[in-house]
Amino acid sequence: MKKFASAGLSILVATGVAGIGGNEVQAAEQAQPKTPENSSTEQPTVKATETTEQAITEKQQQVTEKQAIVDQKQQVADTAKKEKDTIDQSV
Repeated sequence: MKKFASAGLSILVATGVAGIGGNEVQAAEQAQPKTPENSSTEQPTVKATETTEQAITEKQQQVTEKQAIVDQKQQVADTAKKEKDTIDQSV
């Protein structure tokens, strides 16, 4: 499922005064105007989807590699147990 983000051309302006420990702090914030560099388009969404799919593929590859290591270690452990059992039976 692809999600597309869209941005409006609204501007956020916030002002306020807050009291902290007896000191007054004034704050003002204004959003950046929308420019081609910071406005949302379909391009970042597609890149994000590709990046997510790539990350999933990489994680699956890591899991497969680690599972192969676990299988090898289990094989070594099974062989060692069989050898131990054989030695125990001969004693």
